[in-house]
Amino acid sequence: MTDQTITGQASSQYINSGTAIGTLTNNGTITGFTAIRNQGTIGSLVNNGVITGSGTAIYNMGTIGSLTNSGTISSGLAIYSAGTILGTLNNSGLISGNLYVNQPTLTIAGGTGGTTGTITSGNFQIGSGNGTLILASGSELLNQTAHYGATTIEAGATLAIGGTADIGNGTVSFAGTNATLAFKAAPASGSTFADTLNGFTTTGTIDLLNVGFVTGATATVSGTSLTLTDGTTTEHFTLSSAPAAGTPFYVSADGHGGTNLSAVLCYRRGTRILTADGEVAVEHLRPGDLVMTLHNGARPVSWVGRGRALAPGGRRTAATPVIVRKGALGNDLPHTDLHVTKAHALYIDDVLIPAEFLVNHSSIVWDDRAQEVELYHVELDSHDVLISNGAPTESYRDDGNRWLFQNADESRPMAAQAPYRPVLTGGPVVDAAWRRLLDLCGGRPLPPLTEEPDLHLLVDGRRVDAAARKGDQVTFHVSGGATSLRIASRAASPAELGLLREPRHLGVALRRVELQRGARLAVIDAGDDRLADGFHDYEPALGIRWTNGDAILPAVVLAGFQGGGITVTLTLGGTTRYPAASTWSIAA
Repeated sequence: MTDQTITGQASSQYINSGTAIGTLTNNGTITGFTAIRNQGTIGSLVNNGVITGSGTAIYNMGTIGSLTNSGTISSGLAIYSAGTILGTLNNSGLISGNLYVNQPTLTIAGGTGGTTGTITSGNFQIGSGNGTLILASGSELLNQTAHYGATTIEAGATLAIGGTADIGNGTVSFAGTNATLAFKAAPASGSTFADTLNGFTTTGTIDLLNVGFVTGATATVSGTSLTLTDGTTTEHFTLSSAPAAGTPFYVSADGHGGTNLSAVLCYRRGTRILTADGEVAVEHLRPGDLVMTLHNGARPVSWVGRGRALAPGGRRTAATPVIVRKGALGNDLPHTDLHVTKAHALYIDDVLIPAEFLVNHSSIVWDDRAQEVELYHVELDSHDVLISNGAPTESYRDDGNRWLFQNADESRPMAAQAPYRPVLTGGPVVDAAWRRLLDLCGGRPLPPLTEEPDLHLLVDGRRVDAAARKGDQVTFHVSGGATSLRIASRAASPAELGLLREPRHLGVALRRVELQRGARLAVIDAGDDRLADGFHDYEPALGIRWTNGDAILPAVVLAGFQGGGITVTLTLGGTTRYPAASTWSIAA
């Protein structure tokens, strides 16, 4: 077999009608109605550039041994294979468009070196609709409609689906730390996700991307039935087997406007709890011991919950600890770094605020190291405020989740406890507390900032800069149509920059997107639910929707604008301040 390399701009499709090729490498751009048509044998197809077709990017009727993509593959139909293809799809770049692979099993990996790749697909089918999908480390698959069966999500991988209440005819297995199943459009309230969840323990996370977290939402289990409810919306999931006592599930905000269902506990081993006899490590406390409360003196411990959780590195889950640095609350409080899980509340300004909503990346930070942590929760006969490493933090409050702890059978059931003080996750009280604590520590050194968002388009992988700007409208001229269009810009988290308590990474705020070619006009307002990939939740009070710096216009919007020049007009609703250097990153 011979090897072939493509460089530069190829204006016509690449056709392999029968030649046996060892490795076909694309370092340039391949275009055409069908960019690559293979009816022979290609041992390895490597794409470091752009493969884009107005019909199909890769059309395979022969054999392709493997596909490695670090560039862009995009089309309405990104990959169509009725032949043999992809023992493993190694993707550290972007694949955008529908996929059809007629084989029993497909493995998708994140490429070499641990890099992460993304596949966005409106419709993804393996085999006749019940093939097996293995989503390996570093891979992210976002598909609207899923047509495959048994699915395995391995460590560090994310599968996001939407538009249907199930994947296909099989089981979703969580096979490693930080394996995430996300729903772009959650199943209807009261329905049951049809596929069985296997191995959904501390390694698994369900992320309901468009279901806003409601304080007081709970997860309960009965046999193999797992139910998430906030009192209005209810979602049901089926586990492959009844969980063992101590398997922890928890409902929390996902940090992007949605809701996570995953594992969490509370104090970390070694935390010093103030007792009537001085400070005692939390793991040494026993029922009956007298602990000191902030306002109510010494009170007896009713129960100490014990458990373990795996906090994966690289992605924050409910098990990721928050570190409250020494002195973060003032007056040497806490007197030693305090490690708690993100939902554990601190007592500040006469309210209880979960630690995650106080993270300021300076004195209160995420602990992003991959680690297994041993965690504890201390219960009194009513909810109260304990003194932990000198700082005021909440005791355990039973929300019907006692079964989550490994030693749940050691405690008699107790009546539901009212919170000692209101639990707040946002609003002016939390904002003021966040600002005060950040100012108290003096902030952190920051890079030079700019108000220039560097707003541009990525059209089939190539950059297109603005042709004109008038007021809040920015106009782009795109020649040759588009099969993939991304709205790109700088992005920053205002919280990481110490500007305000806004943890989301913000690109630009949009009010409207308009596409025009001749008399054909498409208008997508910010409230359009199809704006999902790379977009934050719609903010109706302001009529805007923020991007995250790399937002993808849905393929259905572009369908009528292929094969000719188009004008794209973005109506902005705001920008923020950004690090001027693209290489700046926060270090906790």
